[in-house]
Amino acid sequence: MLLGINNDPEANHKLVDEISGKAFSWYQRLVSKNFGSSKYILKSIDSNMSEINLQEYNDVVRTNFDLRKNGIVFFFRFKQQEFAESCIYEKLTIQSSDKIFVIQTDKNLYKFEIINTKNHLSFIKNLFNFKNNKKLKS
Repeated sequence: MLLGINNDPEANHKLVDEISGKAFSWYQRLVSKNFGSSKYILKSIDSNMSEINLQEYNDVVRTNFDLRKNGIVFFFRFKQQEFAESCIYEKLTIQSSDKIFVIQTDKNLYKFEIINTKNHLSFIKNLFNFKNNKKLKS
């Protein structure tokens, strides 16, 4: 679910926590070796409801991903507005090639440029581990 955070930050962060779970503490991150991802460049968003058009925007939109108990979250800024995408693992689909990383959430399709291939592969392994562990515990 794509949310504009600036409108009501407290309520929107609470909604993100309800969807994907709360962020891990530093101790939990060390134990589970979950440090999120490296930076990616957001290239496009395909959505019927999104007012975000990255094709006509000259600045670079960077983001990184946070793996949580129930799902994945990423935050980005576009024209002085902060956005968050949150999705549970069961509704998440990914595709990766040499330089492009595609994520399909329950409502949107995102294309990212991979900046660091080695860190990207490590993140993908971690993402699959979280996604598979979630399925095993269900």
